[in-house]
Amino acid sequence: MVGGEVVLPASPAPKPEVTARDLPDQPAVQRDFAFLLPADSAVGNVLAAARKGAGKLLEAVDVFDLYEGDDLPHSMRSVALRLRFRGRGRTLTDKEVDRACRRVLRRVKEETGVEARS
Repeated sequence: MVGGEVVLPASPAPKPEVTARDLPDQPAVQRDFAFLLPADSAVGNVLAAARKGAGKLLEAVDVFDLYEGDDLPHSMRSVALRLRFRGRGRTLTDKEVDRACRRVLRRVKEETGVEARS
């Protein structure tokens, strides 16, 4: 004779909520920036300033390159950002994106003292 007991939970675990978004119907515009900053500076400060400067047209910002090398001044590094802009319900003009890019450069310089690399 064999005996046993099986304990089951009172109710199954809830399934995680799945959310979906529609695919964008407008094209994105990407712009890349490179900034020269002290090697011990936080890249997050540059990212935060770029986000603020870009405004509501910004869809995403990513770091795509960090570089330290002999061709840079001592104790400096280069950080490259890719910003993606997209209009809601309309295509952005070059003028709008250029204006947002100027605001990004200005805000990064004001908040971090870092200038774009030429």
